[in-house]
Amino acid sequence: MKIKKIHIDGFGKLHNFDIEPGEGINIFFGYNEAGKSTLHLFIRSILYGASTKRRAGERSVYERMRPWKEPELYRGRIEIEFEKQRFLVERDFNKAPDDLVIYELKDGKPVRIAEPGELLNRALGGLSETAYLNTVSSGQLGTATKKDMAAELRRYASNISVSLNPKINAERALEYLRTEKQKLNAGIDENAVKEYTAVLSEIKKIEESLELPENDNKVRLYSEAADRVRQESDSVKRSITDSQAEIDRLTGELTSAGFRNEEDIDNAEKAAKAVRDRLEAAEKKAFGKGRLAAAVLLLLCSPASGVYGALYAAEPLSLIALGCAAAAALCAILLLLTLIGDKKKYRKLRTELTEFISVYTAAKDCDEEELKNFEEHIARSRELAAGIADCRQNIEKLDGEQARLNSERAVFLDNLEIQQQTRTRVEEKLVRLKELMDRAEALRKTVRINNSLRENTEAIEMAEETIGELAASIKNAAGTYINKEASSMVSALTGNVYDSISAGMDYDIKLNSPDGMISVSDMSAGTADQVYLAVRLATVRFMAGEDDPLPLILDDSFNLYDDERLTQALSFLAENYRGQILIFTCQNREEEALTAEGIAFRSLKM
Repeated sequence: MKIKKIHIDGFGKLHNFDIEPGEGINIFFGYNEAGKSTLHLFIRSILYGASTKRRAGERSVYERMRPWKEPELYRGRIEIEFEKQRFLVERDFNKAPDDLVIYELKDGKPVRIAEPGELLNRALGGLSETAYLNTVSSGQLGTATKKDMAAELRRYASNISVSLNPKINAERALEYLRTEKQKLNAGIDENAVKEYTAVLSEIKKIEESLELPENDNKVRLYSEAADRVRQESDSVKRSITDSQAEIDRLTGELTSAGFRNEEDIDNAEKAAKAVRDRLEAAEKKAFGKGRLAAAVLLLLCSPASGVYGALYAAEPLSLIALGCAAAAALCAILLLLTLIGDKKKYRKLRTELTEFISVYTAAKDCDEEELKNFEEHIARSRELAAGIADCRQNIEKLDGEQARLNSERAVFLDNLEIQQQTRTRVEEKLVRLKELMDRAEALRKTVRINNSLRENTEAIEMAEETIGELAASIKNAAGTYINKEASSMVSALTGNVYDSISAGMDYDIKLNSPDGMISVSDMSAGTADQVYLAVRLATVRFMAGEDDPLPLILDDSFNLYDDERLTQALSFLAENYRGQILIFTCQNREEEALTAEGIAFRSLKM
């Protein structure tokens, strides 16, 4: 894991603070009270949460680090690189001392991680806060490990010995096995087999009853059928409503046409035909040419007969001629008078026909066009009447269909009610069956436990013995590894003055010298500090891996070093520590030593 960026909204004296460490060695330079230790503590609080523990009457980290300026801005974030990916680790301490949110930065866009604690634990190599403080994080008091690190390392080694997983506690596992063995012994039920057999018998009877045809679940079938019939009935109702609306519409149009029903249409058509027939008869009489021709002929004959009678008055036929003339004239006049009367009757009938059809068509005459319009009006009215009759016939048919559907739906609803009652009984049986199956499962487990108790007990005892042997073996291996790594580092740090050390699991450290084994407590402060630094680095490699995956943080850790020791230490770190190194200092010695040795570093001002 590498720290790429640090941003502090508010933490102690630091406010709206940004800094970007680089690869390799980073020198954070700042005079006393510049905030170096605050930044160091911020990194730890982001990784593990702000500690709420109080020691020796002092306020906790969480209390002390609330921002001096704008206390509500008690938060910050660091951007880290882990497994070739970028993540943004954020904590808002105002929400909770251990508040944690992590985003994965994909193409510059943050994607929130569902399990931030698990990811951060992997990034930290599984180090607890205690292990972190005693390995890669060194405070101002130097690089000496703290007393509780010994217990932490013992637990760590013990867990690895059993599971190859430092998170699993071997003692807790053993205690769990012992407790489970006691539970098994106390949980034996002598009546379990007998009860188990009875329960299985009752389960079989219920299952056989549930397989009977009358218990088939047809609730959904009848429910869907009733719903389908209801939908069809609703559709029929809508059709009846639509047909009635069509009747109302057609009736309105028929009324507007001047008729109430088809009988009115027949009567109107008959009446119009009667007047029209009389009109046609009157037209033939009034405009026939026979009477007019006869009248003209008689009028012509009458003067001729008169002239003949006057000229031949002495003749015997003169009187007859005169009589014929008078009769012809009279007949002609009578013919003309009847002809005039017929024409008057024709005009009267024409007026009567015009008035009759005007009631329906707004006609002003009764010529052929108006009569044709009247006939079309009658035809349209008959269509309306026929449409009304069709709709009424359709409604009658739909009424019958709706009655059938209602009857059918009633049958389905009755069947549905019967089915629901059946399902209630079935559900009661199912509930009982579930209870019996749960009981059978519990009894099955009990029987199995009873049968395998002796075997499990023997397995637990064998596991306890194996765990104890492996734990002791790996504890010895842990000490051997740390001693070997630390010895190599001490040799490099001291210029081969001391080539090996012996560090017990309680961190009782001794150095091998020409005069024999010397306790580190008898060494100078500078030498002791070098030894503790070596033990820290060896321990972190044992616990977190030999790739040095975590940033090494040294906060004024070289105050007790003379210039030679400082140069040796920095050269050693540059050559041997594979991870990122963050050095906090209030002096220029570190930068001067690195520059003199030609070692690359990044200088960051606080």
